[in-house]
Amino acid sequence: MLLRPRVPATTTGNQLLLSTEVGVGQTVLVAGAAGNVGRSAVFTAKTRRATVIAAVLRRQIDGATIGADQIVATDDDSAIASLSPLDAVADTVGGRTAEKLISKVKPGGVYATVVEGPDTAAEDPSVRLVADSRNSIGQRLNSWPKRCVTASC
Repeated sequence: MLLRPRVPATTTGNQLLLSTEVGVGQTVLVAGAAGNVGRSAVFTAKTRRATVIAAVLRRQIDGATIGADQIVATDDDSAIASLSPLDAVADTVGGRTAEKLISKVKPGGVYATVVEGPDTAAEDPSVRLVADSRNSIGQRLNSWPKRCVTASC
């Protein structure tokens, strides 16, 4: 069963997912997929006919009936390491999870976030970083090299 999130989360989740520009046949990982914003991003990705990997904590996997094609535990390093290259990541978590996930994005892929982005982002210039510049975190992320500004980059 796929639960639709409330309106504010839906708006944020839609914006986050749409900024990845994924579409039919592409693969996107949604970090924090068990939360309202993440669920909204999963729902939006599925309507765009993308393959969706829901990234949640290991303890959330049993209850994670959120409509994704696959579920992976973000706190299981071997599960993250075994992921195939991704077209995009839509991140609602940040921190250590972001550090692990950015390396899984294909060259030319997109890493979109509504939270603190990975500190290692500058190490991989082939990944386009997208942040919501309307909040303070997005404004800080916009200080990264100009390859990562907003959904319009």
